[in-house]
Amino acid sequence: MPGWTDVHGDQAAGGGVRRERKHVDMAVDAAVRRWDAGDRVGGERALRDLVESPDVDVASAAALGLAVRLVGVDPEDAITVGCRALDLDHPVNQRRAGLVLGWANLALDDPAAAWTPLQFALGGSEPDVAGWAAVLHGLVSVLVDETPVHIGAWHIAWQTGVPRVVALLERLDATRDLSTQLTDEVIWSHLPWGSALSAQRVLPRLLRNWSPEHGCRAALGLHVLHRALGLRDAARRSAAQVVSVGLAPYLAPAWLSLAESSLLSGDRVAARHACQRAIETARPGQRTAAHLFTGDAPGPDVLTSAKTLLGSMLRDAGDIDQALVVLADLADSDDPDALFVRAQTFERARHDATARELYLKVVDRDTPHTATSLLSLGVIAYRAGDNDTAWHWWQQAVDVDDPEVAGKAAHNLGLIAKDRRDLPAALKWFGRVIDSGHAEGALAAAHLGELCYWLDDQPAALNWYQRTLAGTDDPELVAEAAYRAAEILVGRGDPVSARPLLERAVDTAVPAFAQRAAVLLAGL
Repeated sequence: MPGWTDVHGDQAAGGGVRRERKHVDMAVDAAVRRWDAGDRVGGERALRDLVESPDVDVASAAALGLAVRLVGVDPEDAITVGCRALDLDHPVNQRRAGLVLGWANLALDDPAAAWTPLQFALGGSEPDVAGWAAVLHGLVSVLVDETPVHIGAWHIAWQTGVPRVVALLERLDATRDLSTQLTDEVIWSHLPWGSALSAQRVLPRLLRNWSPEHGCRAALGLHVLHRALGLRDAARRSAAQVVSVGLAPYLAPAWLSLAESSLLSGDRVAARHACQRAIETARPGQRTAAHLFTGDAPGPDVLTSAKTLLGSMLRDAGDIDQALVVLADLADSDDPDALFVRAQTFERARHDATARELYLKVVDRDTPHTATSLLSLGVIAYRAGDNDTAWHWWQQAVDVDDPEVAGKAAHNLGLIAKDRRDLPAALKWFGRVIDSGHAEGALAAAHLGELCYWLDDQPAALNWYQRTLAGTDDPELVAEAAYRAAEILVGRGDPVSARPLLERAVDTAVPAFAQRAAVLLAGL
């Protein structure tokens, strides 16, 4: 045990302290072995004597060992002794005592009384103790209707990183017989100080009150946790488990969860089927799994979320007309996701006026879709030839936190500057794209090359075209950049440098420039 002191409270020197500590350690171990060897009376007497030691380490170790052994004999006495270990404020044994106290209350069929000591135990620094305490705390929270505490408890259990705990949470099917998946032995056999509890059969008594409703609530909680942890397969399994039970209060949320998980896994057919089933089984106002257990603002209901998801899948599959039919039911919804998906779908259908109205609603609500909506409002204006309005929206989008959106906005501002033949502005915005390492950096360089070419600034044009060629293999960008750069070099009287560029342009087979490059190459 850590932190032993001289049992007499005196300052002993050197090996004397170590010998005394070893003596005390042996005393607790001897008492425990005596009980475990069959001399319960003698072992219990020795442990109770040691519980009264003035040394916190000794007393807490003895109290913990005695409490562990009393659970199977006299759980109420185990609780009394466990509370003594808890009161001694030992940094390790105190949390262990919390786990034992929770277990003793479970042995008394009192999960409500087990809730608080288990919550205390899961806050310790020993991963095994914290992990199993958190697993049990989650189960008890479901039984006593303290949700969504179960999700938080199981998240703590996952974070301990204990392999057996993590594996259990990933494969657990809360809708089936839990007593075959989680046993006393699974928890205690790997905790040497508490291994005497591995054969108590406490969990079967606890889980005999586990109902299908408890299973659905637990499985949906696991789904929410798995989704948050990025465990797509596990999230999909836990949602499917709830669907298989078929309890009405949880069926539609489970179908929606299964649709979302299937889509994340790339199974669009299964996602679409599950989404349709969610719509068929949902009741108006029914909460999604993410909001089922919280007292917070509920967010969109299952029906709204399912129709939004189905509409987006139909749109992405190219069935714009059917997507609009599904989304028409959401015309009166103020849900940000529904507004955004409807706006995108109307924009894809080239119903720009309606799309613009919806994007403006999204922007007014300052939602996670605001940045993309600002970008799209600029696109709609640009497509209508209203560059000033497009500039207005893109200048707002260029400073958002989303690098992808900000990069596209900067690129689009560069396009307007290019249209205006405004080289300083074009250098500013296209330069930002290039310097950020954005995927459109080579395209931005090509635009700058073309603008400089138009303005007859051949050295600058050559520089930007060369940077384009160094940053992309896109045939169209290569064809133009290679031909134009070669054309400038030929005009300078440098056919040697121009030849490989012309050959590269010809190899692209892009008609607009490959043929012209071939003609110029033949004349060298």
